[in-house]
Amino acid sequence: MGGHSPGFMTVTRTIPVTEFASAERLPIEVVRRQASEIERLPLAACLLNSGINHVFILNDRRQVVWASQNAGDLAAEPDREWVFGKRPGEVLGCVHLAEEGAECGATDYCAECGAFSAILGGLAGEVTRRECRITRMIRCQPEALDLLISATPLEFNSARFVVVAIADIGHEKRRQAFERIFFHDLLASAGGLEGLLDDLKSEAPSTMQPMLELARREFLNMLEQVQAQRDLMAAERHDLQVAPGKVEACGFLRELVQIHATDPAAQGVRIVIEPGRALIWITTDRTLLRRVLRNLLNNAVEASKPGETVTVGCELAGGEARFWIRNESVMPPAIRHQIFNRSFSTKGAGHGLGTYSARLLTQEYLKGRVTFESNDGQGTTFSIVLPLCLPG
Repeated sequence: MGGHSPGFMTVTRTIPVTEFASAERLPIEVVRRQASEIERLPLAACLLNSGINHVFILNDRRQVVWASQNAGDLAAEPDREWVFGKRPGEVLGCVHLAEEGAECGATDYCAECGAFSAILGGLAGEVTRRECRITRMIRCQPEALDLLISATPLEFNSARFVVVAIADIGHEKRRQAFERIFFHDLLASAGGLEGLLDDLKSEAPSTMQPMLELARREFLNMLEQVQAQRDLMAAERHDLQVAPGKVEACGFLRELVQIHATDPAAQGVRIVIEPGRALIWITTDRTLLRRVLRNLLNNAVEASKPGETVTVGCELAGGEARFWIRNESVMPPAIRHQIFNRSFSTKGAGHGLGTYSARLLTQEYLKGRVTFESNDGQGTTFSIVLPLCLPG
């Protein structure tokens, strides 16, 4: 061990990133010596084995000198000892190494490999994360992997290494693909159904008009819920696109209340708009603002008893636009402390995204903030404070 205490430190060196990397390797006995030195470090094996990711330590020739105990679950061979001295493509069973003489890091395909890029970044002294798509052969059957690679540089006994953590994100990629197809097909079908309802309404006798109008309103409400769920998923992935436009705040609020007042869930609860003092023009995303206010208005109505009043309003406050929604009930402390947590709800399983999504959309996409107060004698008030012009 060189007569001094072993230690790790990050290193910054320049390693040219080219289409190919050196095929040179260290002898297997050197690799095993490096593995033995790392294995003897206090807590090292324990810490690296404690995560759920598959962890490998590579030397500066990109050979595996250490592998976590779960490495066999990801490797092409289940034997953990088999991986020592091999390169990542060999460990994973990359199909591009099937040709005689092909070396991991030295084929035409390696230049586009996320794992190869991440490892070179780690060896160059940069903490690097890349996604990697790889096809491999397992028991003569092709298998596609979607991986997230994190490479962290380290120096040990004056030698360069890189810690490579690999997460299998295939299930996440498949879920995202399913979501995109599901929402695309569902909304496409919904567009056809909306057109059919419009045709029926225009041709139906007057006695059927109220029923068709109710059906159309319920359909549009269902469509809004589907779109809201799609946008929430996109927001959590940081993929949601914002479309700013001019909005007259008080008029916008009146339209929202008029629509909500016809909702069967609001029957027996009065919704009152406090008179606006002036026109308030803001530049924001109209659709996302409607989602936020509608979620909070739904919650306020559901928290109210028949005969109680929900009050809404808007005003200019300190160079910002403030919307508020107030109901007469008071939240218990246990609810106040969790009100913005994802999936927390007083309504049982399958609920709990209203206030969570309101805060997510407001803070991350409308660049505002959500606050609330809940006091005896005053009820509960949620406030949405937005900039007058959404930053570009």
